[in-house]
Amino acid sequence: MLLILLDVPYTFLYIQAMKIINATFARNHWFSILKSLSKDQEEPTIIHHKDGDCVLISMEEWESIQETLFLFANPKTRKDIQDSLNTPSSEYVKVDLE
Repeated sequence: MLLILLDVPYTFLYIQAMKIINATFARNHWFSILKSLSKDQEEPTIIHHKDGDCVLISMEEWESIQETLFLFANPKTRKDIQDSLNTPSSEYVKVDLE
């Protein structure tokens, strides 16, 4: 897993190792592929086909991507997140939630 931060405000590129399989293998092992994606949190799988490639990910991973896009779509939220990432831990404030 690799996280690359670019020198562009609020832009990041997330690169994760992916398994690449062909469509025939995917068709022959469809249920085991689905099981491994949903149960084992396996890395995304690229299915290669002559007519085009596709990426297969778990629902949990998809929802995580959607949540990230939603949060970064709002400029104020995006700024708050960026500010918190840039705040030194010495400036953290302890809050008692009880």
